[in-house]
Amino acid sequence: MHRRAIIHIGLEKTGTNTIQRTLYKLRNTLLTDFGILYPDLSHNHSIDLGLAFRAKLPMYLQIREPRSRGGDPQVIQQLRERVAVRLEGAIRTRSWSTIILSGEALADFNQDEVDKLANWLRPHVDDINCIVFLRDPFDWTRSIIQEQLKGGKTLDDLLASPPRPRWERRIGRWIHALGRNGVTVVKFEDSIPNIFSSFLAAADLPLRLIAEMQYNENKNTSMSFEAALILNSMNGMYPLFRNGMIPPNRSYRNTIGAVARIPGRKFEIRDETLKKIIYDIRSDLSWLREEFDIHWYSGEIPASSDVTEPFSRDTADELARIIWNLSESRDAGRA
Repeated sequence: MHRRAIIHIGLEKTGTNTIQRTLYKLRNTLLTDFGILYPDLSHNHSIDLGLAFRAKLPMYLQIREPRSRGGDPQVIQQLRERVAVRLEGAIRTRSWSTIILSGEALADFNQDEVDKLANWLRPHVDDINCIVFLRDPFDWTRSIIQEQLKGGKTLDDLLASPPRPRWERRIGRWIHALGRNGVTVVKFEDSIPNIFSSFLAAADLPLRLIAEMQYNENKNTSMSFEAALILNSMNGMYPLFRNGMIPPNRSYRNTIGAVARIPGRKFEIRDETLKKIIYDIRSDLSWLREEFDIHWYSGEIPASSDVTEPFSRDTADELARIIWNLSESRDAGRA
């Protein structure tokens, strides 16, 4: 039986969560009816594959596994061994023809780690294909800034040094490991509104999966400008990470989620920041044109709309304190 592996590496903010949650929800039917294995680790394989193939610990391991916060070597080794056993158990089953691994953290594997994962797969499969979704750099930057605010960073730092997609370095490692024909690139804008069917087409999986299965597209709602300012203040006053560790009193999921849902104006980036982004990624844009015939912003840069902050930073600070204190009081009441 011909076997192959599909490695989906994101990139971030391109519908990855929708693809992962759909695959995870349908994993039993996928395996039974179509011979497609989506390992039952979690819906997002980033942390698990990081534990299995990277020396560096996944950043958000502390959130999923609170007992890892102290960095106890014995605890970390137990977590690594547990993941290794589950991965080996999954791949050695005989009932699949296609295995899918999905995690945005795979885009940040160094070359040795990419090679290590690919070499682990090779004895079990005949072909390996990497799928990567790319998003317009301006839209991607707006979205990733919001995401990194949720991850504890501050708006001032992010705007002073905007995140860069680093396409050539991140995708290039997978081309080096699998060859150019082993990497498939999909433009996120072309996959809307049906992200999952676009993934199936890119992976050369049967599109009849769409007709035969019921699934819900998970819509990532953009954070408002107001929410971004409040979260920026909260991260400045109550950092998510201190010396690489999450403080025991730092509430995360519920507080972040509540702030992120505050409605308001669309979050925008100033024109000078957009120009800086294009300048910083000009070599990546050139690489995309040459490697994948993708042409973005070779001409004029689109102007932003209203970038005036909706209220003062002092107001944002006070709102952040109020929300934080309410969250602390709620958590104390539950204890």
